[in-house]
Amino acid sequence: MNQLSGKIENIETKNSLSFVSIKVGTATLFAIVMQTLHNSPHLKIGNSIQVIFKATEVIISTGLVDHISLQNRLAGKIYTIESGILMSRLLLKTEIGMLISVIPTISVNRLELKVDS
Repeated sequence: MNQLSGKIENIETKNSLSFVSIKVGTATLFAIVMQTLHNSPHLKIGNSIQVIFKATEVIISTGLVDHISLQNRLAGKIYTIESGILMSRLLLKTEIGMLISVIPTISVNRLELKVDS
């Protein structure tokens, strides 16, 4: 699991969904949550929160990808790679801290991923 500390910058709500902008270090991350200001009093602009997401949700690209629907994009370098038969664990150094990504080992090989790349 990846866990980052952040502060709520903005909230847009429609029906039971909220689109939350969170400042984490120098980056802004976005989350869609099935909560609103009415049923979740902790959803307030300026509140400190923890952003938690699975390592399998961290997508790896070897180049800048502008034309994609992913909202959360961070540049980083691979710090370590632990390759298994099926899956590999990458430790990434980003502007907001270290993140863990778990991707198929075949993808590590296809993308020719290396430490410091």
